[in-house]
Amino acid sequence: MKNREVIVFFVMVLFLTTPIVYADTFLSGYSVLDSVKSFFGSAVNFFKEIFSKEKVGGDILKTSPSDEGATEVPVPEEGGFEDFETSPADEGATEVPEEEPDIIIPTPNEPDTPDVVQPPLEYCGDGTINGDEECEGNNFGEKSRNCVDYFEGFVSGELKCENCRINTKNCIQRVCFSGRKICEGNNQYKVCNTQGTGYDAPISCEPGKECISGQCVQKVEICDDNQDNDNDGLTDNLDLDCNGQPGLKIKSIQSSKKEVFAPSKISVDCYYEITPSRTPQEVSQCMSLTLNNENMQCQRSIQQNFIRFSECDVGNEGVNKIISCSVLNNCNFVEDFKSNMTYINVTEFTICEFGQASPDLIRTLDIIEPDENEEFEAGDEIDIEVKASNNFGDDAEFSVRASLVDIEAWEEVEVSDEETKDIDNSEDETFELNLTIPDDLEDGNYKLYVKAYKEDDEDELCMSKGIALQIQGIDESCIDEDEDNFCEDDDCNDNNPRVHPGAVESCSDAIDNDCDGFTDFADSSCQTIPGEGKPGDLGNEFGDEKEDLTDSDNDGLPDYWEYNFFGNLLQGPNEDPDNDGIINVDEYIGNTNPKISNKKSSLLMIILIIIGIIVIAAIFFIVKKIKNKPRRAAAINYGMDQSNQSKLQQFIQQAKSQGMSRQQIKNSLLNAGWKENDINKFL
Repeated sequence: MKNREVIVFFVMVLFLTTPIVYADTFLSGYSVLDSVKSFFGSAVNFFKEIFSKEKVGGDILKTSPSDEGATEVPVPEEGGFEDFETSPADEGATEVPEEEPDIIIPTPNEPDTPDVVQPPLEYCGDGTINGDEECEGNNFGEKSRNCVDYFEGFVSGELKCENCRINTKNCIQRVCFSGRKICEGNNQYKVCNTQGTGYDAPISCEPGKECISGQCVQKVEICDDNQDNDNDGLTDNLDLDCNGQPGLKIKSIQSSKKEVFAPSKISVDCYYEITPSRTPQEVSQCMSLTLNNENMQCQRSIQQNFIRFSECDVGNEGVNKIISCSVLNNCNFVEDFKSNMTYINVTEFTICEFGQASPDLIRTLDIIEPDENEEFEAGDEIDIEVKASNNFGDDAEFSVRASLVDIEAWEEVEVSDEETKDIDNSEDETFELNLTIPDDLEDGNYKLYVKAYKEDDEDELCMSKGIALQIQGIDESCIDEDEDNFCEDDDCNDNNPRVHPGAVESCSDAIDNDCDGFTDFADSSCQTIPGEGKPGDLGNEFGDEKEDLTDSDNDGLPDYWEYNFFGNLLQGPNEDPDNDGIINVDEYIGNTNPKISNKKSSLLMIILIIIGIIVIAAIFFIVKKIKNKPRRAAAINYGMDQSNQSKLQQFIQQAKSQGMSRQQIKNSLLNAGWKENDINKFL
């Protein structure tokens, strides 16, 4: 089949399939054109490439240089009879000229021009300096051979005498004066070496300095360009160089607590003002927080118009401890607003009901067990051993009790039973207690406190002491109030155990039971599967059962249908929520689900796909046959003279000696342009 016939066949296939596509579109309501157009588009491009015009013929059967030992097929000589070079298939082929490479031809370097040697003077060579002679051999007269003495622009080398004239080509010229500095860019300088022949490697200026006239000088802050010119991290009116402008003001200070126990952490807010305004990040680096003139260890967070210092340690107990928020000395500030302060009282925590009373009358109160910072987990039992002594001055009955204290809230979370013993004056006793850590204890900071007090007189004599414990509590990041095994962050209602992700959606309680964002019939689990109704059944998706067709919003969609699928009456008849090309009113009439795309896999689509596969396979087979079919060159108008006879006969003999069959020999000669009658005659 000719190439042209294949193209015609392909075009006919397109004309036949196009009406089928549009018929399917009309019958089903869905266009398959989008589904197949990319397929046929790719096919068209494929055939364009296959049947594009290319150079055919030529040296089809000529052997390549790599075919060593192969017999070259002779070409008959024409008319005056030139060698056969092109087949008729090559006629009209355009030869593409080879592009010249884009190469820049290098220009050779010119050789150094040698010093011009002037002709010798009249008396040159007689050993003495005469007339215009400057030197004679190694005799320079009163002059030194040193280049430096000859000219101050030289730094080393010796003069040379040529034709009684001084030659300075061995002299090394001075480039710079030793120690001289010049700038290399804005932030570097370099120094001339001791020989004066060049400069050493560049040296960087210190931060905040720039190179001017070979010297590193301190940069000067420009106070109105919104840039940190001197690289000190401070810009414009925050920089102390701009102290003529209004600087930073500390307006007020607020502490989260005024009375705390030791050890405790607090947060402090420092409010500021600056005009023109600077970013909170810039202001933060100019502010410090101190406790009795010592820097407080805190975490900073940047807010608008104030800096928050959190997790600040208040240290040991003390009264009227000063917390001060101040501007650092390297920043520009307004004199009367450089700092602001507040006070805090820090006291020692005690589990004595009336506070510690006469603790000196209990000479010793030691926690022997457990150890400081010993590790426990929620639910563990702590064995406690305490030693207490009596310094009351008389025998007395003492009681000891232990408490587990949350030192963030300063609350007792668990209390042990007390143990009571008689202690003689100036004697001590050991008490053994047990305390169980609550199973639901959250991670936090806890201390174990014990107290010893005089039985029935705690307000008269009581002393307490505590040690820190490392307790691994439950993960407080998961809060599950309704105990449905779903954390608060994932549970859309943590107060109702029937509401959580994965729960069964109740279709009539106006609650999103499964936390998917859809309530009742708006949830896909509440949407019944469409029945076998036909177009025109008016949404009867329950088969023969008839529904109430009330349409309170007069949009052509029955209320039951809208509630069934959307849970409300907000949908319009022309909307298409599932983007399947079918609007709501057509979904209702067609008895289909408006929330699930219902594009049909029509029989026509399947047929078209099968036809397409068959057509592609057939065309591929035809193209392959065309490609593999040997191209026979047209016979050349030659005469069977002695030369051509000799060439033909010699080739046939060589081909037979190499094992070629008759048909192979014949095909080779036909492709080279020999006539079949002449070939048969010699074969």
